[in-house]
Amino acid sequence: MLEKLGLKKYFGVIVTSADASPKPDPAMIDLALAKLGVAPGGAIFFGDNLEDLQAGVAAGVRTVRVNCEDEGAVEKILREIERH
Repeated sequence: MLEKLGLKKYFGVIVTSADASPKPDPAMIDLALAKLGVAPGGAIFFGDNLEDLQAGVAAGVRTVRVNCEDEGAVEKILREIERH
């Protein structure tokens, strides 16, 4: 999905359910944070469903719901992040 949306270049680490317990358990997010050496306050988690949002909140990261069907929405979010 990340390649399809042209987003893979924005990620230094990719963690999936093969690496940790599935969402809404925050284990995948915690693992990604540990691999990156980033505190929860320094990360943003993008998700497209309720389980994603629950996992992000449980991990203590800024959590953004994305409509993956709307590529324009994803680009808008990334432009906003790059400005900050």
